[in-house]
Amino acid sequence: MSASRISIVLSLALAVPHLRADDWPQFLGPTRDGVSKETALNVDWAKKEPAVVWKAEVDEGVSSFCIVTALPAPSQRPVLGPKLYTMGNNHSKEAVQCLDGATGKSLWKQVYRCRNETRNFGGGTVSTPSYDAGLLYTLSHHGNLFCWDATTGEKKWEADLEEEYKGHRMQWGWAESPLVTGSLVVVQTGAADGALLALDKLTGKPVWKTGVDMPGYATGLPFEFANKPAVAFFNASGLVGSSLENGKELFRFGWKTEFDVNASMPLYKDGVFFLSSGYGRGCAAIDVSSGTPAQRWANPSMCLHFQNSVLVDGKVYGVSGDNRGNTTGELKCIDFATGALAWSEPMGKTYGQIIVVAGKLLIQADTGELVAVQPSAAKYQELARMQVLGGAKAWTVPAFSNGFIYCRQNEGSMVCLDLRP
Repeated sequence: MSASRISIVLSLALAVPHLRADDWPQFLGPTRDGVSKETALNVDWAKKEPAVVWKAEVDEGVSSFCIVTALPAPSQRPVLGPKLYTMGNNHSKEAVQCLDGATGKSLWKQVYRCRNETRNFGGGTVSTPSYDAGLLYTLSHHGNLFCWDATTGEKKWEADLEEEYKGHRMQWGWAESPLVTGSLVVVQTGAADGALLALDKLTGKPVWKTGVDMPGYATGLPFEFANKPAVAFFNASGLVGSSLENGKELFRFGWKTEFDVNASMPLYKDGVFFLSSGYGRGCAAIDVSSGTPAQRWANPSMCLHFQNSVLVDGKVYGVSGDNRGNTTGELKCIDFATGALAWSEPMGKTYGQIIVVAGKLLIQADTGELVAVQPSAAKYQELARMQVLGGAKAWTVPAFSNGFIYCRQNEGSMVCLDLRP
């Protein structure tokens, strides 16, 4: 390791305990909307090129990362320093991994049998771990739901959604990340006697199950409905809202997509959900504030096959790209209130994943490029661009914590970059 790289690693390790920790504890960050709360970001890469802090191999898949700075320890004193969690598959053995966020060194690894399947992206794990109060929750694409001690890797409990709960495995397997909210962990099973399942997050015991819908591939979203906690899932039938307390259905809005692939996580703001799917389906805004879902608008301007979108200042940004023909990925800006397309810009081959840091868009294109963009309703404003993953296919949503971004390509190579000003 070079002297400059050692210096970077040491500065990260020493600086973290003194920073206000802005963890990335679950899929799409602190509030599951892809938006970081951090306010400092280097976007002048010509003047200060982001340094590669470390690289690692984490097995095959598109699982993203959750990152936690201070973990509880038996001594009651927190274990400081960033810990990064992700998943991958190597020859039908799936691994849940904890890495030192400062060095990339493996801290613990749990491996279990999970048959791999090639699928369209090469294969491997899709789901991202979720962290909550010292515990880590993971879901394999065959429906193995686990709870681990985040510090030691000790298994606390497990549940088999397919065998134990008679779940229905979709064509491409389970892809959602466990939704941990309140005292529960909520997942889709697709079972005929309870398609949506809530378990006690500490014990794994079932609390409620409800519904008959086949699962989608999108991760669940917590929100408030009539001033009470609720969860929304974009399943194979469409958007369904349920009470967190007992699973009672609150509303549903049908959204049929070819092959039942509803995979892009919805956005939510002030009683309105933004939905988008591929296969030419397009996008729409659904107002549920009255209790009866009403479509505000719908159009084909943005097709998100599985890509995420973000909402900034009333505008939705996403890399629209479908799997039909030779569709080119395009970063698009559309109005959340009206659906009007403001502009479109080519981005990657077909897909791209996007997060927001310090008010800027950070896009990982499927070509392995990282692109920084200034959000604007007027025009596309690129701030910086660099290749970070060697050009390999990259479908994973990046994660950001304490000034560092973590990117991954489908074959399992990942990189940590320093984006501090």
